[in-house]
Amino acid sequence: MPGNGQNRTKLANFWPQGRRCRVSAATHRQEDCVSRDIFNGLLAEDLDRFPLTPANESRFTEALQYPESLLICLDLKTCDHILEQHRLIRQKAGILYAMLAAARYDTAYLAYRETRSLVSELTQLLGVLYFESQTNRIQSFFNFAQASLYLPGEKYFCVANLRRLNHINQMYGVENGDRSLQLLEDCFGELMQRHQSWMVFTRGIAGDFYIHCLRASRQQVLSLMQGIEDCLERLSRDRALPFPIELMTSGIRLTELNELTTENMHHIVDYLSRNGGGRHLQLRERPEEIDEMLEWMRQRYRQSIDLGRKLDDERIEIFVQPLVTLDALQEIHAFEVLGRFREEDGYISAGLFIDDIVRMGLSERFDRLVLDCLIRQADDLRLLTRRLFLNVSALTLEDTAYIDALNAAIAGPLSGFDIVIELTEQILLENLELIYRLHQRHGLNFAIDEFGTGFSSLQTVIELALKGGIQYLKIDGSLTQQLGKNPASEQIIRITRQMARELGLKTVVEYIETLEQKDTLEGIDIDFGQGYLLGIPDPVKVWLGKLAYLRSKAEATLSIGV
Repeated sequence: MPGNGQNRTKLANFWPQGRRCRVSAATHRQEDCVSRDIFNGLLAEDLDRFPLTPANESRFTEALQYPESLLICLDLKTCDHILEQHRLIRQKAGILYAMLAAARYDTAYLAYRETRSLVSELTQLLGVLYFESQTNRIQSFFNFAQASLYLPGEKYFCVANLRRLNHINQMYGVENGDRSLQLLEDCFGELMQRHQSWMVFTRGIAGDFYIHCLRASRQQVLSLMQGIEDCLERLSRDRALPFPIELMTSGIRLTELNELTTENMHHIVDYLSRNGGGRHLQLRERPEEIDEMLEWMRQRYRQSIDLGRKLDDERIEIFVQPLVTLDALQEIHAFEVLGRFREEDGYISAGLFIDDIVRMGLSERFDRLVLDCLIRQADDLRLLTRRLFLNVSALTLEDTAYIDALNAAIAGPLSGFDIVIELTEQILLENLELIYRLHQRHGLNFAIDEFGTGFSSLQTVIELALKGGIQYLKIDGSLTQQLGKNPASEQIIRITRQMARELGLKTVVEYIETLEQKDTLEGIDIDFGQGYLLGIPDPVKVWLGKLAYLRSKAEATLSIGV
Protein backbone atom coordinates (compact mmCIF):
# COMPACT_ATOMS: atom_id res chain seq x y z
CA MET A 1 0.00 0.00 0.00
CA PRO A 2 1.64 3.27 -1.02
CA GLY A 3 1.94 6.23 1.26
CA ASN A 4 3.42 7.35 4.50
CA GLY A 5 5.20 4.38 6.11
CA GLN A 6 4.58 5.60 9.68
CA ASN A 7 0.85 5.97 9.14
CA ARG A 8 0.70 2.65 7.37
CA THR A 9 2.51 1.03 10.30
CA LYS A 10 0.00 2.61 12.68
CA LEU A 11 -2.85 1.14 10.64
CA ALA A 12 -1.19 -2.28 10.45
CA ASN A 13 -0.55 -2.34 14.20
CA PHE A 14 -4.25 -1.86 14.85
CA TRP A 15 -4.57 -5.67 14.54
CA PRO A 16 -2.38 -7.35 17.20
CA GLN A 17 0.46 -9.45 15.85
CA GLY A 18 0.10 -13.20 16.15
CA ARG A 19 -3.64 -13.03 16.90
CA ARG A 20 -5.36 -16.15 15.70
CA CYS A 21 -8.86 -16.64 14.32
CA ARG A 22 -11.40 -18.07 16.72
CA VAL A 23 -14.89 -19.46 16.40
CA SER A 24 -17.54 -17.63 18.41
CA ALA A 25 -19.48 -19.97 20.72
CA ALA A 26 -22.52 -17.75 20.37
CA THR A 27 -22.74 -17.47 16.59
CA HIS A 28 -20.53 -20.34 15.43
CA ARG A 29 -18.91 -17.91 13.01
CA GLN A 30 -15.27 -17.05 12.65
CA GLU A 31 -15.76 -13.44 13.67
CA ASP A 32 -12.11 -12.58 14.23
CA CYS A 33 -11.20 -14.28 10.94
CA VAL A 34 -13.70 -12.09 9.12
CA SER A 35 -12.30 -8.97 10.76
CA ARG A 36 -8.75 -9.97 9.87
CA ASP A 37 -9.71 -10.74 6.26
CA ILE A 38 -11.22 -7.28 5.96
CA PHE A 39 -8.15 -5.71 7.52
CA ASN A 40 -5.80 -7.62 5.23
CA GLY A 41 -7.90 -6.53 2.28
CA LEU A 42 -7.52 -2.91 3.37
CA LEU A 43 -3.75 -3.25 3.70
CA ALA A 44 -3.54 -4.84 0.27
CA GLU A 45 -5.69 -2.05 -1.22
CA ASP A 46 -8.00 -4.77 -2.52
CA LEU A 47 -10.98 -2.46 -2.13
CA ASP A 48 -12.92 -4.26 -4.83
CA ARG A 49 -13.52 -7.03 -2.28
CA PHE A 50 -15.64 -4.58 -0.27
CA PRO A 51 -17.86 -2.72 -2.74
CA LEU A 52 -19.82 0.23 -1.42
CA THR A 53 -23.59 -0.28 -1.58
CA PRO A 54 -26.41 1.87 -0.18
CA ALA A 55 -27.44 0.90 3.35
CA ASN A 56 -31.00 0.14 2.27
CA GLU A 57 -29.69 -2.44 -0.24
CA SER A 58 -27.46 -4.28 2.19
CA ARG A 59 -27.97 -7.82 3.48
CA PHE A 60 -28.21 -6.47 7.04
CA THR A 61 -31.16 -4.22 6.19
CA GLU A 62 -32.91 -7.11 4.46
CA ALA A 63 -32.36 -9.43 7.43
CA LEU A 64 -33.67 -6.80 9.83
CA GLN A 65 -37.09 -7.23 8.20
CA TYR A 66 -37.20 -10.97 8.97
CA PRO A 67 -39.80 -11.94 11.61
CA GLU A 68 -37.12 -13.17 14.04
CA SER A 69 -35.33 -9.81 13.77
CA LEU A 70 -38.56 -7.87 14.26
CA LEU A 71 -39.36 -10.01 17.28
CA ILE A 72 -36.02 -9.05 18.82
CA CYS A 73 -36.27 -5.31 18.10
CA LEU A 74 -40.01 -5.34 18.73
CA ASP A 75 -40.21 -1.70 19.69
CA LEU A 76 -40.30 -0.01 16.28
CA LYS A 77 -38.21 2.82 17.66
CA THR A 78 -35.54 0.29 18.56
CA CYS A 79 -35.65 -1.11 15.03
CA ASP A 80 -35.32 2.43 13.69
CA HIS A 81 -32.38 3.05 16.01
CA ILE A 82 -30.64 -0.09 14.72
CA LEU A 83 -31.19 1.04 11.14
CA GLU A 84 -29.79 4.47 11.97
CA GLN A 85 -26.76 2.92 13.68
CA HIS A 86 -26.22 0.74 10.63
CA ARG A 87 -26.49 3.80 8.36
CA LEU A 88 -23.81 5.57 10.40
CA ILE A 89 -21.54 2.52 10.14
CA ARG A 90 -21.96 2.50 6.38
CA GLN A 91 -21.28 6.23 6.30
CA LYS A 92 -18.06 5.84 8.30
CA ALA A 93 -17.09 2.88 6.14
CA GLY A 94 -17.57 5.07 3.08
CA ILE A 95 -15.22 7.67 4.56
CA LEU A 96 -12.67 4.94 5.33
CA TYR A 97 -12.97 3.66 1.77
CA ALA A 98 -12.46 7.13 0.31
CA MET A 99 -9.50 7.94 2.56
CA LEU A 100 -7.75 4.68 1.70
CA ALA A 101 -8.34 5.25 -2.02
CA ALA A 102 -6.80 8.71 -1.61
CA ALA A 103 -3.87 7.30 0.43
CA ARG A 104 -4.81 9.58 3.36
CA TYR A 105 -3.83 7.05 6.00
CA ASP A 106 -3.99 9.27 9.08
CA THR A 107 -7.65 10.01 8.43
CA ALA A 108 -8.24 6.41 7.32
CA TYR A 109 -6.88 5.16 10.63
CA LEU A 110 -9.27 7.39 12.60
CA ALA A 111 -12.20 6.38 10.40
CA TYR A 112 -11.32 2.73 10.94
CA ARG A 113 -11.34 3.13 14.70
CA GLU A 114 -14.65 5.02 14.63
CA THR A 115 -16.18 2.35 12.41
CA ARG A 116 -15.01 -0.43 14.70
CA SER A 117 -16.42 1.43 17.72
CA LEU A 118 -19.83 1.84 16.06
CA VAL A 119 -19.85 -1.83 15.07
CA SER A 120 -19.02 -2.81 18.65
CA GLU A 121 -21.86 -0.64 20.02
CA LEU A 122 -24.34 -2.14 17.57
CA THR A 123 -23.20 -5.68 18.35
CA GLN A 124 -23.63 -5.09 22.07
CA LEU A 125 -27.11 -3.61 21.53
CA LEU A 126 -28.18 -6.59 19.43
CA GLY A 127 -26.85 -8.94 22.10
CA VAL A 128 -28.84 -7.21 24.85
CA LEU A 129 -32.03 -7.19 22.76
CA TYR A 130 -31.62 -10.84 21.85
CA PHE A 131 -31.03 -11.82 25.48
CA GLU A 132 -34.12 -9.91 26.62
CA SER A 133 -36.28 -11.48 23.91
CA GLN A 134 -35.13 -14.98 24.92
CA THR A 135 -35.61 -14.38 28.64
CA ASN A 136 -39.37 -14.47 28.15
CA ARG A 137 -39.62 -15.86 24.63
CA ILE A 138 -43.35 -16.64 24.70
CA GLN A 139 -44.30 -13.13 25.80
CA SER A 140 -41.93 -11.61 23.22
CA PHE A 141 -43.48 -13.85 20.58
CA PHE A 142 -47.02 -12.77 21.48
CA ASN A 143 -45.94 -9.12 21.53
CA PHE A 144 -44.54 -9.52 18.02
CA ALA A 145 -47.74 -11.20 16.78
CA GLN A 146 -49.71 -8.22 18.12
CA ALA A 147 -47.36 -5.64 16.59
CA SER A 148 -47.29 -7.43 13.22
CA LEU A 149 -50.94 -6.51 12.62
CA TYR A 150 -49.70 -3.01 11.79
CA LEU A 151 -47.21 -4.31 9.21
CA PRO A 152 -48.10 -4.92 5.57
CA GLY A 153 -48.69 -8.40 4.18
CA GLU A 154 -50.57 -11.55 5.15
CA LYS A 155 -50.31 -12.91 8.69
CA TYR A 156 -51.01 -16.45 9.85
CA PHE A 157 -50.77 -17.85 13.36
CA CYS A 158 -50.54 -21.60 13.95
CA VAL A 159 -50.41 -23.93 16.95
CA ALA A 160 -48.80 -27.36 16.76
CA ASN A 161 -49.34 -29.56 19.79
CA LEU A 162 -47.52 -32.78 20.61
CA ARG A 163 -50.36 -35.17 21.29
CA ARG A 164 -50.47 -37.34 24.42
CA LEU A 165 -47.40 -35.78 26.04
CA ASN A 166 -48.59 -36.81 29.51
CA HIS A 167 -49.09 -40.37 28.27
CA ILE A 168 -45.58 -40.36 26.78
CA ASN A 169 -44.09 -39.15 30.07
CA GLN A 170 -45.92 -41.84 32.02
CA MET A 171 -45.38 -44.75 29.64
CA TYR A 172 -41.90 -44.02 28.25
CA GLY A 173 -40.37 -41.69 30.82
CA VAL A 174 -40.03 -37.93 31.01
CA GLU A 175 -36.63 -38.10 29.29
CA ASN A 176 -38.32 -39.47 26.14
CA GLY A 177 -40.99 -36.80 26.43
CA ASP A 178 -38.30 -34.13 26.56
CA ARG A 179 -36.45 -35.74 23.66
CA SER A 180 -39.58 -35.76 21.49
CA LEU A 181 -40.07 -32.04 22.16
CA GLN A 182 -36.42 -31.34 21.34
CA LEU A 183 -36.67 -33.28 18.06
CA LEU A 184 -39.77 -31.28 17.15
CA GLU A 185 -37.99 -28.05 18.01
CA ASP A 186 -35.10 -29.12 15.76
CA CYS A 187 -37.58 -29.75 12.92
CA PHE A 188 -39.06 -26.27 13.29
CA GLY A 189 -35.56 -24.81 13.52
CA GLU A 190 -34.52 -26.43 10.23
CA LEU A 191 -37.63 -25.08 8.53
CA MET A 192 -37.06 -21.58 9.89
CA GLN A 193 -33.53 -21.60 8.45
CA ARG A 194 -35.07 -22.19 5.03
CA HIS A 195 -37.98 -19.76 5.46
CA GLN A 196 -36.56 -17.13 7.80
CA SER A 197 -37.75 -14.27 5.58
CA TRP A 198 -41.38 -14.97 6.56
CA MET A 199 -41.49 -17.51 9.43
CA VAL A 200 -40.70 -17.47 13.14
CA PHE A 201 -41.61 -19.97 15.86
CA THR A 202 -41.27 -20.55 19.58
CA ARG A 203 -41.75 -23.44 21.93
CA GLY A 204 -44.84 -22.82 24.00
CA ILE A 205 -46.28 -24.30 27.17
CA ALA A 206 -46.09 -28.08 27.71
CA GLY A 207 -46.27 -29.68 24.25
CA ASP A 208 -47.19 -26.58 22.25
CA PHE A 209 -45.28 -24.83 19.48
CA TYR A 210 -46.41 -21.46 18.10
CA ILE A 211 -45.68 -20.42 14.52
CA HIS A 212 -46.17 -16.93 13.09
CA CYS A 213 -45.97 -16.30 9.35
CA LEU A 214 -45.55 -12.72 8.12
CA ARG A 215 -45.84 -11.73 4.47
CA ALA A 216 -46.55 -15.38 3.61
CA SER A 217 -49.08 -16.86 1.21
CA ARG A 218 -51.55 -19.57 2.09
CA GLN A 219 -49.58 -22.02 -0.02
CA GLN A 220 -46.37 -21.21 1.83
CA VAL A 221 -48.05 -21.88 5.18
CA LEU A 222 -49.41 -25.21 3.94
CA SER A 223 -46.03 -26.20 2.54
CA LEU A 224 -44.46 -25.31 5.89
CA MET A 225 -46.69 -27.75 7.72
CA GLN A 226 -46.01 -30.34 5.03
CA GLY A 227 -42.34 -29.87 5.87
CA ILE A 228 -43.13 -30.73 9.50
CA GLU A 229 -44.94 -33.89 8.40
CA ASP A 230 -41.96 -34.87 6.27
CA CYS A 231 -39.67 -34.34 9.26
CA LEU A 232 -41.89 -36.52 11.46
CA GLU A 233 -41.88 -39.28 8.86
CA ARG A 234 -38.09 -39.11 8.74
CA LEU A 235 -37.88 -39.43 12.51
CA SER A 236 -40.21 -42.42 12.36
CA ARG A 237 -38.08 -44.12 9.69
CA ASP A 238 -34.93 -43.46 11.69
CA ARG A 239 -36.58 -44.87 14.83
CA ALA A 240 -35.40 -41.84 16.77
CA LEU A 241 -37.95 -42.66 19.50
CA PRO A 242 -39.68 -45.85 20.69
CA PHE A 243 -43.05 -44.33 19.72
CA PRO A 244 -44.40 -42.24 16.82
CA ILE A 245 -44.62 -38.46 17.24
CA GLU A 246 -48.13 -37.21 16.55
CA LEU A 247 -48.95 -33.54 16.10
CA MET A 248 -52.27 -31.73 16.14
CA THR A 249 -51.98 -28.57 14.05
CA SER A 250 -54.35 -25.69 13.57
CA GLY A 251 -53.94 -22.17 12.20
CA ILE A 252 -55.83 -18.99 11.49
CA ARG A 253 -55.42 -15.95 9.27
CA LEU A 254 -54.92 -12.77 11.32
CA THR A 255 -54.59 -10.27 8.48
CA GLU A 256 -58.02 -8.66 8.87
CA LEU A 257 -57.82 -8.23 12.64
CA ASN A 258 -57.20 -4.69 13.84
CA GLU A 259 -55.82 -5.27 17.31
CA LEU A 260 -54.81 -8.08 19.66
CA THR A 261 -53.90 -8.09 23.34
CA THR A 262 -51.83 -10.64 25.23
CA GLU A 263 -55.07 -12.02 26.66
CA ASN A 264 -56.40 -12.34 23.10
CA MET A 265 -53.31 -14.32 22.11
CA HIS A 266 -53.86 -16.76 24.96
CA HIS A 267 -57.48 -17.13 23.85
CA ILE A 268 -56.43 -17.77 20.24
CA VAL A 269 -54.02 -20.48 21.40
CA ASP A 270 -56.77 -22.02 23.52
CA TYR A 271 -59.27 -21.87 20.64
CA LEU A 272 -56.91 -23.44 18.11
CA SER A 273 -55.90 -26.13 20.60
CA ARG A 274 -59.52 -27.00 21.34
CA ASN A 275 -60.61 -26.94 17.72
CA GLY A 276 -57.51 -28.28 16.02
CA GLY A 277 -57.57 -30.84 13.26
CA GLY A 278 -55.59 -34.03 13.06
CA ARG A 279 -52.13 -34.44 11.67
CA HIS A 280 -52.89 -32.24 8.66
CA LEU A 281 -53.12 -28.50 9.22
CA GLN A 282 -56.60 -27.09 9.60
CA LEU A 283 -56.28 -23.51 8.37
CA ARG A 284 -59.10 -21.11 9.12
CA GLU A 285 -59.21 -18.12 6.81
CA ARG A 286 -62.79 -17.63 5.60
CA PRO A 287 -64.60 -14.62 7.14
CA GLU A 288 -67.19 -16.84 8.83
CA GLU A 289 -64.41 -18.90 10.43
CA ILE A 290 -62.74 -15.76 11.77
CA ASP A 291 -66.10 -14.52 13.10
CA GLU A 292 -66.66 -17.85 14.84
CA MET A 293 -63.35 -17.53 16.65
CA LEU A 294 -64.01 -13.89 17.58
CA GLU A 295 -67.41 -14.79 19.05
CA TRP A 296 -65.80 -17.56 21.09
CA MET A 297 -63.21 -15.06 22.30
CA ARG A 298 -65.94 -12.60 23.28
CA GLN A 299 -67.58 -15.28 25.40
CA ARG A 300 -64.29 -16.08 27.06
CA TYR A 301 -63.73 -12.36 27.64
CA ARG A 302 -67.07 -12.06 29.41
CA GLN A 303 -66.11 -14.99 31.63
CA SER A 304 -62.74 -13.37 32.23
CA ILE A 305 -64.38 -10.12 33.32
CA ASP A 306 -66.56 -12.06 35.75
CA LEU A 307 -63.56 -13.89 37.16
CA GLY A 308 -61.56 -10.65 37.22
CA ARG A 309 -64.26 -9.07 39.38
CA LYS A 310 -63.99 -11.95 41.80
CA LEU A 311 -60.22 -11.56 42.09
CA ASP A 312 -59.95 -8.78 44.63
CA ASP A 313 -59.18 -8.58 48.33
CA GLU A 314 -62.83 -8.35 49.33
CA ARG A 315 -63.96 -11.39 47.31
CA ILE A 316 -61.14 -13.82 48.13
CA GLU A 317 -61.22 -15.81 51.36
CA ILE A 318 -59.11 -18.71 52.55
CA PHE A 319 -60.46 -21.94 54.00
CA VAL A 320 -58.25 -24.45 55.77
CA GLN A 321 -58.48 -28.25 55.99
CA PRO A 322 -56.47 -30.36 58.44
CA LEU A 323 -53.92 -33.08 57.71
CA VAL A 324 -54.34 -35.56 60.56
CA THR A 325 -52.06 -38.32 61.84
CA LEU A 326 -53.49 -41.76 61.07
CA ASP A 327 -53.04 -43.27 64.50
CA ALA A 328 -54.87 -43.47 67.79
CA LEU A 329 -54.08 -39.83 68.68
CA GLN A 330 -55.26 -38.29 65.39
CA GLU A 331 -53.26 -35.13 65.92
CA ILE A 332 -53.51 -32.22 63.51
CA HIS A 333 -50.15 -32.13 61.74
CA ALA A 334 -50.86 -29.20 59.39
CA PHE A 335 -53.56 -27.28 57.55
CA GLU A 336 -53.88 -26.96 53.79
CA VAL A 337 -54.83 -23.48 52.58
CA LEU A 338 -57.64 -23.38 50.00
CA GLY A 339 -58.87 -20.33 48.08
CA ARG A 340 -62.56 -19.46 48.00
CA PHE A 341 -64.68 -16.83 46.25
CA ARG A 342 -67.01 -14.97 48.60
CA GLU A 343 -70.55 -14.63 47.21
CA GLU A 344 -73.70 -13.08 48.69
CA ASP A 345 -75.07 -16.47 49.71
CA GLY A 346 -71.83 -18.12 50.78
CA TYR A 347 -68.53 -19.30 49.32
CA ILE A 348 -67.59 -21.00 46.05
CA SER A 349 -64.55 -23.23 45.72
CA ALA A 350 -61.91 -21.65 43.50
CA GLY A 351 -61.15 -25.18 42.30
CA LEU A 352 -64.28 -24.99 40.17
CA PHE A 353 -62.68 -22.16 38.19
CA ILE A 354 -58.99 -23.07 38.45
CA ASP A 355 -58.71 -24.20 34.82
CA ASP A 356 -60.24 -20.91 33.65
CA ILE A 357 -58.00 -18.95 36.03
CA VAL A 358 -54.89 -20.58 34.55
CA ARG A 359 -56.13 -20.38 30.95
CA MET A 360 -56.93 -16.68 31.27
CA GLY A 361 -53.55 -15.84 32.74
CA LEU A 362 -54.97 -14.95 36.17
CA SER A 363 -53.17 -17.57 38.27
CA GLU A 364 -50.42 -15.21 39.49
CA ARG A 365 -53.01 -12.68 40.60
CA PHE A 366 -55.11 -15.33 42.35
CA ASP A 367 -52.12 -16.86 44.15
CA ARG A 368 -50.96 -13.43 45.30
CA LEU A 369 -54.42 -12.64 46.73
CA VAL A 370 -54.41 -15.95 48.61
CA LEU A 371 -50.96 -15.10 50.02
CA ASP A 372 -52.15 -11.63 51.06
CA CYS A 373 -55.16 -13.19 52.81
CA LEU A 374 -52.83 -15.66 54.52
CA ILE A 375 -50.70 -12.80 55.82
CA ARG A 376 -53.74 -10.91 57.15
CA GLN A 377 -54.85 -13.98 59.12
CA ALA A 378 -51.37 -15.03 60.29
CA ASP A 379 -52.11 -14.38 64.00
CA ASP A 380 -55.24 -16.56 63.94
CA LEU A 381 -53.47 -19.27 61.94
CA ARG A 382 -50.66 -19.34 64.51
CA LEU A 383 -53.26 -20.47 67.08
CA LEU A 384 -54.16 -23.41 64.83
CA THR A 385 -50.84 -24.71 63.56
CA ARG A 386 -47.27 -23.86 62.64
CA ARG A 387 -47.33 -25.79 59.37
CA LEU A 388 -49.23 -24.75 56.22
CA PHE A 389 -49.61 -26.42 52.84
CA LEU A 390 -50.03 -23.89 50.05
CA ASN A 391 -51.14 -24.56 46.46
CA VAL A 392 -49.25 -22.40 43.95
CA SER A 393 -49.23 -22.61 40.16
CA ALA A 394 -46.01 -23.14 38.21
CA LEU A 395 -46.49 -19.80 36.44
CA THR A 396 -46.68 -18.04 39.79
CA LEU A 397 -43.46 -19.68 40.97
CA GLU A 398 -41.74 -18.17 37.93
CA ASP A 399 -42.91 -14.70 39.00
CA THR A 400 -40.02 -13.10 40.87
CA ALA A 401 -42.38 -10.57 42.46
CA TYR A 402 -44.40 -13.38 44.04
CA ILE A 403 -41.30 -15.21 45.27
CA ASP A 404 -39.99 -11.96 46.79
CA ALA A 405 -43.36 -11.41 48.50
CA LEU A 406 -43.42 -15.01 49.79
CA ASN A 407 -39.87 -14.74 51.16
CA ALA A 408 -40.69 -11.41 52.81
CA ALA A 409 -43.78 -12.95 54.40
CA ILE A 410 -41.83 -15.96 55.69
CA ALA A 411 -39.26 -13.60 57.19
CA GLY A 412 -41.99 -11.32 58.57
CA PRO A 413 -45.66 -12.01 59.39
CA LEU A 414 -45.38 -15.74 58.56
CA SER A 415 -42.16 -16.27 60.51
CA GLY A 416 -42.25 -19.47 62.52
CA PHE A 417 -44.48 -21.23 59.98
CA ASP A 418 -43.25 -24.19 57.98
CA ILE A 419 -44.58 -23.42 54.49
CA VAL A 420 -44.89 -26.39 52.12
CA ILE A 421 -45.70 -25.70 48.45
CA GLU A 422 -47.97 -28.26 46.79
CA LEU A 423 -47.39 -29.09 43.12
CA THR A 424 -49.04 -31.82 41.09
CA GLU A 425 -46.85 -34.61 39.76
CA GLN A 426 -47.33 -33.38 36.19
CA ILE A 427 -46.38 -29.77 36.98
CA LEU A 428 -43.33 -30.91 38.92
CA LEU A 429 -42.10 -33.01 36.00
CA GLU A 430 -42.51 -30.08 33.61
CA ASN A 431 -40.68 -27.59 35.88
CA LEU A 432 -37.80 -29.52 37.42
CA GLU A 433 -35.19 -26.79 36.96
CA LEU A 434 -37.53 -24.25 38.59
CA ILE A 435 -38.11 -26.54 41.58
CA TYR A 436 -34.39 -27.14 42.04
CA ARG A 437 -33.69 -23.40 41.85
CA LEU A 438 -36.40 -22.39 44.33
CA HIS A 439 -35.24 -24.99 46.84
CA GLN A 440 -31.57 -24.12 46.52
CA ARG A 441 -31.90 -20.32 46.43
CA HIS A 442 -34.90 -19.74 48.70
CA GLY A 443 -35.11 -22.87 50.84
CA LEU A 444 -38.67 -23.65 49.74
CA ASN A 445 -39.91 -27.19 50.31
CA PHE A 446 -42.49 -29.03 48.27
CA ALA A 447 -45.14 -31.71 48.43
CA ILE A 448 -46.03 -33.73 45.35
CA ASP A 449 -49.81 -33.64 45.02
CA GLU A 450 -51.91 -36.28 43.23
CA PHE A 451 -49.00 -38.72 43.30
CA GLY A 452 -49.44 -42.30 42.11
CA THR A 453 -50.81 -42.12 38.58
CA GLY A 454 -47.56 -41.61 36.66
CA PHE A 455 -44.93 -44.11 37.71
CA SER A 456 -42.46 -43.10 35.02
CA SER A 457 -41.67 -40.14 37.29
CA LEU A 458 -40.27 -42.26 40.12
CA GLN A 459 -36.67 -41.57 39.16
CA THR A 460 -37.30 -37.83 39.25
CA VAL A 461 -39.04 -38.09 42.62
CA ILE A 462 -36.10 -40.05 44.03
CA GLU A 463 -33.61 -37.46 42.77
CA LEU A 464 -35.65 -34.60 44.27
CA ALA A 465 -36.01 -36.42 47.58
CA LEU A 466 -32.29 -37.11 47.82
CA LYS A 467 -31.59 -33.41 47.22
CA GLY A 468 -34.07 -32.44 49.93
CA GLY A 469 -36.46 -30.59 47.64
CA ILE A 470 -39.59 -32.53 48.61
CA GLN A 471 -40.84 -33.63 52.03
CA TYR A 472 -44.25 -35.14 51.33
CA LEU A 473 -46.01 -37.39 48.84
CA LYS A 474 -49.75 -36.71 48.68
CA ILE A 475 -51.18 -39.90 47.19
CA ASP A 476 -53.82 -39.36 44.51
CA GLY A 477 -57.35 -39.41 45.92
CA SER A 478 -58.62 -41.66 43.14
CA LEU A 479 -56.66 -44.51 44.75
CA THR A 480 -58.43 -43.86 48.06
CA GLN A 481 -61.80 -44.05 46.36
CA GLN A 482 -60.89 -47.46 44.88
CA LEU A 483 -59.97 -49.03 48.22
CA GLY A 484 -62.09 -52.12 48.76
CA LYS A 485 -63.06 -52.15 45.09
CA ASN A 486 -59.75 -52.59 43.30
CA PRO A 487 -56.97 -54.60 45.05
CA ALA A 488 -54.36 -52.87 42.87
CA SER A 489 -55.10 -49.52 44.55
CA GLU A 490 -54.14 -50.78 47.99
CA GLN A 491 -51.01 -52.40 46.58
CA ILE A 492 -49.98 -49.15 44.87
CA ILE A 493 -50.43 -47.25 48.14
CA ARG A 494 -48.35 -49.86 50.01
CA ILE A 495 -45.52 -49.64 47.46
CA THR A 496 -45.61 -45.84 47.58
CA ARG A 497 -45.48 -45.90 51.38
CA GLN A 498 -42.47 -48.21 51.35
CA MET A 499 -40.63 -46.06 48.81
CA ALA A 500 -41.40 -42.88 50.78
CA ARG A 501 -40.08 -44.45 53.98
CA GLU A 502 -36.78 -45.39 52.30
CA LEU A 503 -36.46 -41.84 50.95
CA GLY A 504 -37.33 -40.20 54.26
CA LEU A 505 -40.58 -38.72 52.93
CA LYS A 506 -43.92 -38.44 54.71
CA THR A 507 -47.08 -39.75 53.04
CA VAL A 508 -50.48 -38.08 52.92
CA VAL A 509 -53.63 -39.72 51.56
CA GLU A 510 -56.49 -37.51 50.41
CA TYR A 511 -60.26 -38.02 50.03
CA ILE A 512 -60.71 -40.12 53.19
CA GLU A 513 -64.48 -40.22 53.60
CA THR A 514 -65.25 -43.54 55.35
CA LEU A 515 -64.03 -45.36 58.44
CA GLU A 516 -63.15 -48.36 56.28
CA GLN A 517 -60.79 -46.23 54.19
CA LYS A 518 -59.22 -44.73 57.31
CA ASP A 519 -58.71 -48.13 58.95
CA THR A 520 -57.14 -49.62 55.81
CA LEU A 521 -54.74 -46.70 55.44
CA GLU A 522 -53.85 -46.78 59.12
CA GLY A 523 -53.02 -50.47 58.69
CA ILE A 524 -50.72 -49.61 55.78
CA ASP A 525 -48.97 -47.16 58.13
CA ILE A 526 -49.71 -44.03 56.10
CA ASP A 527 -48.47 -40.98 58.01
CA PHE A 528 -51.27 -38.45 57.49
CA GLY A 529 -54.81 -38.38 56.15
CA GLN A 530 -57.01 -35.67 54.72
CA GLY A 531 -60.68 -35.74 53.82
CA TYR A 532 -64.20 -34.99 54.96
CA LEU A 533 -64.10 -37.79 57.57
CA LEU A 534 -61.21 -36.07 59.34
CA GLY A 535 -62.17 -32.44 58.84
CA ILE A 536 -63.90 -30.35 56.19
CA PRO A 537 -62.53 -27.09 54.75
CA ASP A 538 -63.75 -24.09 56.72
CA PRO A 539 -62.68 -20.47 57.40
CA VAL A 540 -59.86 -19.99 59.89
CA LYS A 541 -62.10 -18.53 62.57
CA VAL A 542 -64.53 -21.44 62.24
CA TRP A 543 -61.69 -23.88 62.86
CA LEU A 544 -60.59 -21.85 65.86
CA GLY A 545 -64.12 -22.22 67.23
CA LYS A 546 -64.17 -25.95 66.51
CA LEU A 547 -60.94 -26.59 68.34
CA ALA A 548 -61.95 -24.40 71.28
CA TYR A 549 -65.16 -26.40 71.57
CA LEU A 550 -63.34 -29.74 71.33
CA ARG A 551 -60.85 -28.72 74.00
CA SER A 552 -63.69 -27.93 76.33
CA LYS A 553 -65.13 -31.42 75.94
CA ALA A 554 -63.67 -34.53 77.49
CA GLU A 555 -64.59 -36.54 74.39
CA ALA A 556 -62.35 -34.44 72.12
CA THR A 557 -61.05 -36.60 69.29
CA LEU A 558 -58.41 -34.21 68.01
CA SER A 559 -55.39 -32.82 69.78
CA ILE A 560 -53.08 -30.19 68.49
CA GLY A 561 -49.64 -31.20 67.17
CA VAL A 562 -46.98 -29.26 65.39
